[in-house]
Amino acid sequence: KSYEIRSHDVPFNPRESAWAAENAANGIASLNEFDEAIRWQERARDHWLEWSNKRSVLRVTYPAMIKKSIAMILAWAGQSKRARTICDQAIQQLDSTEPYNWATAAYTYFALGTIDRFDQKLESAEAHFMQAQNLWVKGDQLRTHPFNAACMYKMGCMTLDQGKLEAAVKHLRDAMALTSMRKTTLLAEHARCVFKLSEALEQEPRDEKEASRLREEAERLLRQRDPDAKEPGLESTYDALIDIQWR
Repeated sequence: KSYEIRSHDVPFNPRESAWAAENAANGIASLNEFDEAIRWQERARDHWLEWSNKRSVLRVTYPAMIKKSIAMILAWAGQSKRARTICDQAIQQLDSTEPYNWATAAYTYFALGTIDRFDQKLESAEAHFMQAQNLWVKGDQLRTHPFNAACMYKMGCMTLDQGKLEAAVKHLRDAMALTSMRKTTLLAEHARCVFKLSEALEQEPRDEKEASRLREEAERLLRQRDPDAKEPGLESTYDALIDIQWR
């Protein structure tokens, strides 16, 4: 709707339409319509370049924020090679720009961690999710924001995938503590944390009862969020309900 309103501006403002298209793309990707979301991100890129070309005779590019959004959607669309190239471009752009945009950098390293995980580069993914959180905190961003919880959750996933059970449980409990504060608005995020913590605790015999309780709680929350959800024993079922920006 925002994009439709901007498209009728007189004179047409491609910069404002770029941001509206980027927001639309993230919303569409959160509904798992990745091909359509990519088209919207490319529209955002093209609008920005149109605006930039009118303002400068120099070679122009488009913002790192749009780059990281395109990269994140490409990763979930199964195009990790292209996603990594764009992500690397975004990081280079951020590193050469003053003032440094801590929040966009954090999201970009989170996207890079996501790409790493799809490519089974687990140590690199863990490092990038940790860097994303460090940048988020260093930039004085809200610690209770779902993105911060997502960084903790992803570090938990990465350490669990590498067999580092104690670290995984700590990260997942930390993430769950944050999502539990906003369960009404972060129901899917909270359910995902509860589910993954149950998976971690299942690997420790003395924690079987808590693991079972948490698994039941995760499935209850999942049904509350999406009564038609299938496969409650898969991480991907929960992922599909999460905002693409911190999926």
